[in-house]
Amino acid sequence: MWTESYPEVIVDRTGVGRPVCDLLKQSGVSHKAVTITAGIKETLGSGGFNVPKQNLISNLQVALSTGRLQIAKGLELGETLREELYNFGLKVNVATTNISYEAWREGEHDDLVLAAALAAWGTDRKRRGGRVFAR
Repeated sequence: MWTESYPEVIVDRTGVGRPVCDLLKQSGVSHKAVTITAGIKETLGSGGFNVPKQNLISNLQVALSTGRLQIAKGLELGETLREELYNFGLKVNVATTNISYEAWREGEHDDLVLAAALAAWGTDRKRRGGRVFAR
């Protein structure tokens, strides 16, 4: 049984992550479900947390730039994460002025970036006493 002494499991509930969260719940695995949104405000809904992608990415940037989060030498996928971070960025649609965060080039992956962003967000949320916040 999971207790507070165990690490918190944060799961991306967006898209195909929903059935994963359902399986974890059925198995009795304690977890926090996060749906990544295009909004500007974090909310807590019936299915878990709704967190704007911009919040996840900006929190990851702060954690990396302050040294609160570091990529360990020898980490199995450390170099892959570094490459994903290098290829990840902000894109602005000139016609609509909408901002999106994604890999710069088509075909590039961002799975590890989002996993690291979810982990950093979860850690930051715990530091805030478990509260969600609006930006």
